[in-house]
Amino acid sequence: ARLLFSRRGALIVAQAQQQHVGNAKDNGKESKSSAALDLLVDLEDTYYFLVRVVLYIGLLFATIAINYTSLGLRVLAGSRWGSNAEASAALSAFCIYTAFLALNGITEALVYGVARSGNDVGKIGIVHAVVGG
Repeated sequence: ARLLFSRRGALIVAQAQQQHVGNAKDNGKESKSSAALDLLVDLEDTYYFLVRVVLYIGLLFATIAINYTSLGLRVLAGSRWGSNAEASAALSAFCIYTAFLALNGITEALVYGVARSGNDVGKIGIVHAVVGG
């Protein structure tokens, strides 16, 4: 999934750059700073849209799934696991955790997707190491 969104982020950047270069050549009036600003606005809009989609799907899954974990365990693993309150609670927590993992994955993939060089990726890796402990 990270590779998919990483390529998607790089593709978004490339398409936005091509559009703005084409528009600048056609108009002849648009400055480089204006084109760069438009590119950043487009990237920001795409980023916010994708984060919202992931959040909505993750929260929907988490809020619905935590109420039916006992039933899901009973159907998939039998009454022994379905009647176990600890197993149901653990699966409920995992449903919420999965939503946060999805949010982390989409944001990380887009950050790596718009990194301009290997040096930027190295800096991001160092920040991850420091923040993650």
